[in-house]
Amino acid sequence: MNTMSLLKSLPLIVLVVYARLHGMTDIAWKNAFILAGITTFIVVPIQLYQKITMDRLMLGVNVFVLGIAVAFLGEMSKILSFCHTYKGAALLLCIAIVGITATLFTDAGFIDAEFIGQEYLRKKYSYILLGINIIAIIWSVLTTSKGFFVSIVIPFVILRVTYENLIKNESADK
Repeated sequence: MNTMSLLKSLPLIVLVVYARLHGMTDIAWKNAFILAGITTFIVVPIQLYQKITMDRLMLGVNVFVLGIAVAFLGEMSKILSFCHTYKGAALLLCIAIVGITATLFTDAGFIDAEFIGQEYLRKKYSYILLGINIIAIIWSVLTTSKGFFVSIVIPFVILRVTYENLIKNESADK
């Protein structure tokens, strides 16, 4: 993992490592989200300043982490209850919000690859990724009772693999 990949993933790493080291209790998760939210406030401006391409999936994860941190700090019980009930779906929903916003309002789209002259493919792949993201949300809701791995890890990994393959396809189609 290079420095830029580490920087992009740092809030998620902080979240998981802190919670794991502190017993994954409710208080550990609360503190982990707050610490990861602070990390997000540091990492995203660094990425913007250094003009690092922002991975849309990790940006969605950062929105989720920051949103939960704010919900904990603001004691927003309805948001926290929703996220507690639909953990994976809440995360995937934040990624979808980033994807929809990027697809509709940026030239790079959800796929956010840096290939010039491929606007049609970039939009097409962005819509494919959004479709997979919506399926992942539905999967996560339907499998919430099956546990963390089935309802969160599997749909996120499928989304990540799809994202990486679409970027490879875009460069191959150029």
